[in-house]
Amino acid sequence: MEDRFLLVVDDPITGLLPWLAWGLLPYVLDAVTSAIIALALAASLLGIAWWRGERPKPLEASDAVTFTLILVISVAAGPDLTNWVEDHSDLVANTTLTLLAVGSLIINRPFTVAYTEARFPDLDEDLQRRLDRVSTGGWALGLGVAAIVAWYGEYVLDEPNDFWTGWSLQLLPVLLAYHATLWFDRRAIAVQMGDPYLPTVWTPVRNVVIWLAPVGVIAILVNDAPLWFGEALFWGAAGLTLMAVGMIKRRQIAEEAGYVE
Repeated sequence: MEDRFLLVVDDPITGLLPWLAWGLLPYVLDAVTSAIIALALAASLLGIAWWRGERPKPLEASDAVTFTLILVISVAAGPDLTNWVEDHSDLVANTTLTLLAVGSLIINRPFTVAYTEARFPDLDEDLQRRLDRVSTGGWALGLGVAAIVAWYGEYVLDEPNDFWTGWSLQLLPVLLAYHATLWFDRRAIAVQMGDPYLPTVWTPVRNVVIWLAPVGVIAILVNDAPLWFGEALFWGAAGLTLMAVGMIKRRQIAEEAGYVE
C-alpha cells in the first residue's frame, strides 16, 4: 500500500499539473507556447494511464479536452486577448480549479475520488469518503487562497508579474495543500489500521518550510525585498527545517526503541 501511495501519478496534483503550468508559464512564455506545454502535460498523463492499462481519470481527460480548446483559442485569438491571458492566466487557473474543487464537493463527488481509489483500492468505503472530502476541501482552500493572492496582485497592485503575488505567495498555499493532504491520508489510514506509530506533523512542516530558503535568496537576487528580509527568510527557513528534521529523527529513534509518544 505504501508503494502505491508514493506513486506520483496516483496523486491529485498530477491532474492539476497542466493547470499549474498554464497559470505560471504565460508570465515567461507566450500564450500559445504555454498552451502547448500544458496540453503536452495533459496528453502525457493520458499516455501514462494507457501504459499502465488503466482508464484515464476524469480530471486528466478533461484537462486534455480543455487545453486543446485553449490552444485553438490562443492560436486564433488577437493580440488583445492573448495579452490579457498572459497577464491573468494564474488567476484564471486558480479560480477554475477552486470552482472545480468546491463544485465537486457540492455534488458529493470530490475530484480526488479516482486518485484515492487508485492509491488505496481496498480501503474502507467510509474512510475513503472522508479522505476525499478532506483532501478536496484542502485543495479548494489552498487554490482559493492562491486565487485571492493573484487577484490582489493583478487588480489591486496592478502588477501581474510581481515576485510575491505572482509567484511565491501563490505557490505557498498549493504546497501546503499538497503536503497537508498527504499527511492527513497517511495519518487517517494509520488510525484506521490501529497503527500506534502515527505520522508526525513535522514531516509536512519540513517539506514546506525548506522552500522558503530559496525564496529568500531569489528575493535578494531580483531585488524585490530588503536584504535583511531575504536573509531572515533564508535563515529562518534553514532553522525550521533543521528543527523539523531533528523532531522526525527523534520520533524514529523512539519508534525503534519501542516507545510511542
